[in-house]
Amino acid sequence: MRTGPEEHPLAILGAAAADGDELACLHARLFEPGWDAASFAKLLAHPASLAFVARLPQPRAVVGFIMAQVAGGEAEILTLGVHKDRQRQGIATRLLAAILCAAGQRKLERLYLEVAASNRAAIAFYQRAGFAPIGRRAAYYQRARQRAEDALLLARAL
Repeated sequence: MRTGPEEHPLAILGAAAADGDELACLHARLFEPGWDAASFAKLLAHPASLAFVARLPQPRAVVGFIMAQVAGGEAEILTLGVHKDRQRQGIATRLLAAILCAAGQRKLERLYLEVAASNRAAIAFYQRAGFAPIGRRAAYYQRARQRAEDALLLARAL
């Protein structure tokens, strides 16, 4: 049974290298291939990293995350995920807002991301947030026992 966000207060917090194990577990449930804890820890420790988690206090658990990497006056969202039982509750919107706020504080000019061309829900989500298509990467996503899939490139001015 799904519970609404009003039943479990949710905090959006800066992510740290210590969150690597928890993020790797959630990422592996959502994406193929999943990133390992060492990859998360390395990315989170990097000074150009912007990352947030959505955390429930009881039970204490990460139910969502967003990670971006800054380069020059721009940033790229590397990954955004929300636990399947917590999707469609505004968590991704809050995580994206946190990245947009952090990018604004750093006076970044543009934010980029890639999304699977078939992921219509994610594309619509990002377009509602002001992202627009700027290109396509053929056969970008390689998944076991599946055909390679194109990535749609999106960007948003800040």
